[in-house]
Amino acid sequence: SLVAMPLLIINAVVPPLISEMYAHGNIVGLERALRSTATFVLLPAILATGLFSVAGGPILGIMFGDYYQSGWVILVILSIGQLANVWSGSCGLTLMMTGHQVTMMAITLLSGLLSVTGACWLVRDYAGDGVAMAAAISMVIHNIVVLLYAKKRTGVWTHANPFMIKSLFGIK
Repeated sequence: SLVAMPLLIINAVVPPLISEMYAHGNIVGLERALRSTATFVLLPAILATGLFSVAGGPILGIMFGDYYQSGWVILVILSIGQLANVWSGSCGLTLMMTGHQVTMMAITLLSGLLSVTGACWLVRDYAGDGVAMAAAISMVIHNIVVLLYAKKRTGVWTHANPFMIKSLFGIK
């Protein structure tokens, strides 16, 4: 949740922006706004994922006790899945706020089925790590498919663009 928190905050704010700009046909402005917000929230998500990758065990130990330090691999795997979620930006909201909520529902149902099936298959050999892998892989696939459908249905890319970082912070 910590990795995706910046995107969750953005997603609480952008729905009216999406519906208004899309209704007025301002596709270029909408894409610029959504890609800028995705790029802006990607940096803290990368930092959180990096922190969990380097110090996940000690962090879990401090927060929940020594027993949970062994869960750092699961934390890292799930963080990578959430990083894909943040990278793709507000693509799901874009579909839902532009009248394509049935498409979003179908993709979500299929992704959930993939996640559960993958978890059942991987849990036998890999225990919790396998369940985390299934969830992360499903998250990555879900976000790629939603991103592509958002572009196909609305004409808008929503994913982060690392080349925008300089302009977001006014660097020349």
